Amino acid sequence: MKYKTYSLNPDEEKKQFIVLCIICFFLISVTKFSLIISLASIVFVAIMYVLSKRDLNRKYFEINFKEEQAEINYIKRNENIVICYSDIIQIRYIRYKNKSYNRLTYNHNAKSKKVSYLSVAEGDEYINFLRWIREKNSKTEFDAYPPDENMEYRIQENFGFKYRKFLKETL
Repeated sequence: MKYKTYSLNPDEEKKQFIVLCIICFFLISVTKFSLIISLASIVFVAIMYVLSKRDLNRKYFEINFKEEQAEINYIKRNENIVICYSDIIQIRYIRYKNKSYNRLTYNHNAKSKKVSYLSVAEGDEYINFLRWIREKNSKTEFDAYPPDENMEYRIQENFGFKYRKFLKETL
């Protein structure tokens, strides 16, 4: 296995739990401490937490970039998707709130599909990953978001510059 990463940030469950605790506190405080409504609020929030945790677990996967193909393994669903490198259309580097993600666009059963996951690597190691992918499929496109991201320049520097066209609006 050459590269491996996961779909979720472990902090997502913590954030979800904190939000649900705040909702529970709000519901209890709004009801002016009525025992039945307070208990109903706690039960409601607990059910919401269990359902959302189950949903997060269903979406959790690991992606392995092997020599012959990429594999997406959904851990809780026991489902595997194999992606040939020739089916990869685009890999996008996304920087959001000091965390980096990748979005892989690929063809699957004659349909374009997208999957987002934690970034495979950072800095020069990420550029090496893109070079490795380029060896597997020379048609794969690479870009970065937001457009002014430093990684966009590094990608263009290594894989060719693509200048954006700006439309001039006149009043």
